[in-house]
Amino acid sequence: MKYPLDIIRLLSVCIFFFPLVLHSQNILLKSDHYFDSEKGVFGSDIEVLIRNKQILAVGKNLEYETGKTTIIDLGNVTLLPGLIDSHTHILIEEDLHPGYTGFGETVVKNVIAKSDTQRALEGAFRAKSYLHEGFTAIRDLGNSGLYADVDLRNAIDNNLIEGPRLFVSGPGIAATGGQVNGTSFHSNKIITNKDYQVITGEQEAINAVRDHILMRVDVIKVYADNIPNRTTLSINELKTIVNEAKRHDKKVTAHAITNQAVWNAVKAGVNSIEHAYVISDTTLALVKKNKITLIPTYSNKELSHELFKKSGIIDSIRRNRIVNRSADRQQKQLLRLYKSGVKLAYGSDFYSKTSFSRGENAKKSIYAWLEAGVPIEKVLQYATINAAEQLTRRKILGVLKKGFLADIIAVEGDLSKDENALEKVVFVMKDGKIFKNKQ
Repeated sequence: MKYPLDIIRLLSVCIFFFPLVLHSQNILLKSDHYFDSEKGVFGSDIEVLIRNKQILAVGKNLEYETGKTTIIDLGNVTLLPGLIDSHTHILIEEDLHPGYTGFGETVVKNVIAKSDTQRALEGAFRAKSYLHEGFTAIRDLGNSGLYADVDLRNAIDNNLIEGPRLFVSGPGIAATGGQVNGTSFHSNKIITNKDYQVITGEQEAINAVRDHILMRVDVIKVYADNIPNRTTLSINELKTIVNEAKRHDKKVTAHAITNQAVWNAVKAGVNSIEHAYVISDTTLALVKKNKITLIPTYSNKELSHELFKKSGIIDSIRRNRIVNRSADRQQKQLLRLYKSGVKLAYGSDFYSKTSFSRGENAKKSIYAWLEAGVPIEKVLQYATINAAEQLTRRKILGVLKKGFLADIIAVEGDLSKDENALEKVVFVMKDGKIFKNKQ
């Protein structure tokens, strides 16, 4: 019997790869220290056995197949789950300068001067920096053109480019004007239609969600306020978005700066709230009661110094005074949120151009929590297990545990004794594949 040429080729490919499946190479990682994100504690001496993309076992003196297992003894490092940033914007960049007029200026420049293709390519470059800084997953929340973030996610998933797991929202759903200000009415319409999904009324809210479902986004983002613009979505519009998203099994996260915006988002039934810079005790209690996750977004002092300097505050004495005053306010807020018992996840929301890579900026933003006095064990939970829940991947990401995906990083030394070790990532594994190993 003669077989078509295509079938013969297919059989030859299967025969070629079949032995690789039978004799899959295991990896055994060893380290002197580790972080247990489920319990929120540090421990000593750990072994993690990995096959392909999955963790097979975690413990001490593990059994493994001799001759079929690569042993990597990392030594004096702290092993922990890959970090997760719940709030990024990797397809946009803010270039601060004296006279900067605000985020609207950044949106205008990116939309007018750059194609979606260029922005996706720039995003790919930034994504790689996240991975090498220990972020094995990030959630990107809009300002990414017309679904260019979806294309970038797909390229990473298909191993065309190197980057963390990417979970994307597409254009955020907003009221008239979005966050673009300082333009003519006509220009505003053109610009916002490229970076936001602007709606008017409940039927358009339903249509916007369906557009996102069609394009296979991972999460629906809404703008509960449009600061600096005064336009906002109504509670009914927000509720309609949440209900339609729920019908398609998608979570909704809300951009909310003001207390009223947070309150509206809670009443609408969103799953998480971004920023919440202004939030009263009453609203905070409501957030906690409804088991909604907050993702505060602040930068540490080092980054704040650079940002204020780029904005034109050259005098170091004056800049120190401004940075310290700003840091004092945000530290009190972060400590308040920590003590409130509300569920928290880490998000950097850092998209400004600095002397550091985007991934380094995200890592430094973690230190805002530490500067506020929040224990490092809690902060690491915000950036691992809690953040994994925002990705709807709580059962496979954010924990070193049997059955979870092998997204694992290591930092130099004992992280429980030296918080600065978090900036010294020496090993990165995603999906069982090693992307960085300085040992």
